[in-house]
Amino acid sequence: MTNAINAAADFAFINGDNPDRTIENRFNTISSFIKNTAVCSVTSDVITIPVAQGNTDTEVLAGGGTFIPADSIITSIGILFIDLLDGGANAVFKVGFGPSTGDETIVAQTTLLDNAGSDITANQFASTSNGLIPGTGGAAMKIATGAIVFAESSAQSLFLRTNTTTNDLGATCKIKVVAEFIPYTTVS
Repeated sequence: MTNAINAAADFAFINGDNPDRTIENRFNTISSFIKNTAVCSVTSDVITIPVAQGNTDTEVLAGGGTFIPADSIITSIGILFIDLLDGGANAVFKVGFGPSTGDETIVAQTTLLDNAGSDITANQFASTSNGLIPGTGGAAMKIATGAIVFAESSAQSLFLRTNTTTNDLGATCKIKVVAEFIPYTTVS
């Protein structure tokens, strides 16, 4: 395959002038290539799922900062179960994602586990792009119909809502949230 990046070409001067004019043009070409072909993702800090029943809203942070970069389009959101999620005697476990606390407009609340005495094993990764059903009686996560997934002009917060019902979980569980996105998207 031929390398089409100008920076790989020889410095050829014609009548004392470089046709590429400056090295800056070569760097711009390289950066444009990288910007438009790089696969981008972000992984959150560790989040602990509590044992008790009810809703828990958690802002998803990466390195203590806002999760989704400005001018990005979210293409997938997932959960990596670092620990076993112990379903206890009969817990039902659900998740949802949105741009503010209590909001589930990006990923509508999805049941990941709904079966007496079953668990979600450690090291599973359930995402909107892989269709994994991590627990018995659960469902795959999906980006919600009509979800606004474009972080235009400024970085966007992402909130995780977990919901445990019917019974408490058997123990706390550590997870990480992973999002994939298309960067450097502008509408102008």
